[in-house]
Amino acid sequence: MKKILAEIAYDGSIYHGFQIQPTKPTVQGEIEKALTKINKKKVKIHSSGRTDKGVHAKRQIITFDIKINIQLNNLKKALNAILLKNSIKILKLRYVKNSFHPRFSAQKRKYSYFILNNDNYYPWEGYQAHYVNKKLNINNLNQMAKTLIGKHDFTTFSCIKDKSKSKFRHIHFAKFKKRGKYIIFEIIGSSFLWKMVRSIIGTMLDIEIKNESISTFETILKSKNRNLARTTAPANALFLDRVYYE
Repeated sequence: MKKILAEIAYDGSIYHGFQIQPTKPTVQGEIEKALTKINKKKVKIHSSGRTDKGVHAKRQIITFDIKINIQLNNLKKALNAILLKNSIKILKLRYVKNSFHPRFSAQKRKYSYFILNNDNYYPWEGYQAHYVNKKLNINNLNQMAKTLIGKHDFTTFSCIKDKSKSKFRHIHFAKFKKRGKYIIFEIIGSSFLWKMVRSIIGTMLDIEIKNESISTFETILKSKNRNLARTTAPANALFLDRVYYE
């Protein structure tokens, strides 16, 4: 058997997250069912990381092994014939070394969060974006975002159920950008705690909406106190954009 890497995209709206669950639809569950149907034998996949309920992916990375002899292009077509109706698409397939692991071999991960800050939008444009009524000051938001750069203890923005041994994470890039009707927050880090990105965004937006001092965000970050984090931003506007490898 050869190890295959798949680059995939999916609409997370209809799923209870990426990770398989016994009684609820998940991205992993649908992909494993499709692979098992083609392989005629149970197939387990490994991913670069889990996305929460409602979160989407533009370029998630998974790996799997199958026994059947099939060209990658034909395998891609067969998988998409099953998966596209479930809002999942295989973008690319290629062989990788057995030593490669999509999670442990990853160097960095990039997430994007879409904010609608304009009343002049179509209903479907709000489907995968978070609408904020108050006019946002991008300069203020970026002053807060700068605080994230570097290695920090992100206990404040971790979920109480997060079982990570260390709450330290290294953030390489964090910035708000204006693109048409959207304000997009992009963040690149070594890895992220459970719900960390949405907690950070929700806190920054709340500080800006309430016209609080920009320094409030840094105080909250350094407090390592979960109770000081504000409302977690909705999942429907968050995308796993890219996973970086050597």
